[in-house]
Amino acid sequence: MSESSTRTVAGGFLLPECPRWHDGALWLVDMRRGSVHRLAGDASELVASFDRPSAVGFWPDGTMVVVDGTKRIVHTLHEGRVRESLDLSRLTPHLNDMVIDRNGWAYVDAFGIDENGSVGSWTAEGCIVLVTFDSAPRVVAENLVAPNGIGISPDGRTLVVGEAVNQAGARGAQLVGFTVAEDGSLSQRRIMGTIARGLGDGLCFDAEGGIWVGTAWGHEAQRFLDGEVVERISLEDRRWALACALGGPDLRTLFICTTAAAPGGDPSEFTDGRVEAVEVRVPGFAAW
Repeated sequence: MSESSTRTVAGGFLLPECPRWHDGALWLVDMRRGSVHRLAGDASELVASFDRPSAVGFWPDGTMVVVDGTKRIVHTLHEGRVRESLDLSRLTPHLNDMVIDRNGWAYVDAFGIDENGSVGSWTAEGCIVLVTFDSAPRVVAENLVAPNGIGISPDGRTLVVGEAVNQAGARGAQLVGFTVAEDGSLSQRRIMGTIARGLGDGLCFDAEGGIWVGTAWGHEAQRFLDGEVVERISLEDRRWALACALGGPDLRTLFICTTAAAPGGDPSEFTDGRVEAVEVRVPGFAAW
């Protein structure tokens, strides 16, 4: 098993999440600042602002899609301006991460509410919503505990989501896989990896079908292959590893969104958000 150290490529964020490589640049959201950013070289550009953006992605034609988590709205944008908005509030109390497939269909995972009224708790049952933009959105997976990072394999046939679970009374997580049907439905639910410490936060596939995932308070990014951890990227100063994306000119740069540890792990107290990077052996893949 190999381990590497990272370098900082951008800072000034609070809670950076959902990095996506598109059109020669890295795009991400800062959930606490309510902003969407584009990073290209040493330049950082504020693209758009929302109440609490939780995810960003792109259609095959380049249209940007942004999830506003607390308002439960999925927006499409053109030149930074909202073109269309789709309200998902009837389906879920809180939207979270998103991945867009080669059809331009968006899979958005969503937190549930537990018996105490808490959103995204360890007992709340969440779901995955399929948004095709040309038909009514629909729930394609249910009974997921606080679903978080989400990604689709290079061949488009497997969707993986990070799920928070209780393991013998301790917090842990697992990667849950589904087979993707032609109509976007999900089936054949299965476990594709177990994270002993931390969360299955933002994740991405590489060209070999490996899965890089941020483990949050596990303080590292882990690469899973065939259900086993085969590589680790540890963060200095016990920083939280929030989400991962592969990009760069040859798609061999692993970008990791990180933030300073918060007292008690409270996301509202996160500070010093950064994008860190490290070169890896296996590249990512072109989405379309």
